[in-house]
Formats: sequence, C-alpha cells, structure tokens
Amino acid sequence: MLPCPLRCGRFAIGSVLTLPAIAAAGRLGWAELAVGACLIPAALLGFVFSGPLRSHVDAGRVRPLVLGLAAIAAVVLIVRTI
Repeated sequence: MLPCPLRCGRFAIGSVLTLPAIAAAGRLGWAELAVGACLIPAALLGFVFSGPLRSHVDAGRVRPLVLGLAAIAAVVLIVRTI
C-alpha cells in the first residue's frame, strides 16, 4: 500500500482533474459547491482522528463490515436508478 502522502496526492490530483470535467458537463453548480463545503469539516475531522484511532480498530473485523455496507449501498443505488 502506498504511504499516505502518495495516496492523498493521487486523490487531490483526481479531484483537480474531475471537478473541471463535471463543471464542463454542466453538473457543478452553487448547490453542489455548498454541499461540498458543508462536508469539509467532517473530512478534516476524519483525517485528524483516523491516525490515532487506527491502532484501536481491528482491521480484520472492520473490513468485512465496510465492504458489506458498501455492497448494500451499491445495491440500493442500483435499485433506485432502475
């Protein structure tokens, strides 16, 4: 797995490339920017607390829960779009 600065860098580059494309497609307006701005504090809190809490979380137990939650969310999204 890549060290955090490299993973964060790839995410930042992806965001910088994706946002103009979304704007060019006409899908990025003030409402979306406002929602994104509201999510910044939660993202920062997650970034700050993830490092110290990582040693207290059993990855073997959390990974299946996260994957299961993602699978359920994907199925709900697919059903809603049909």
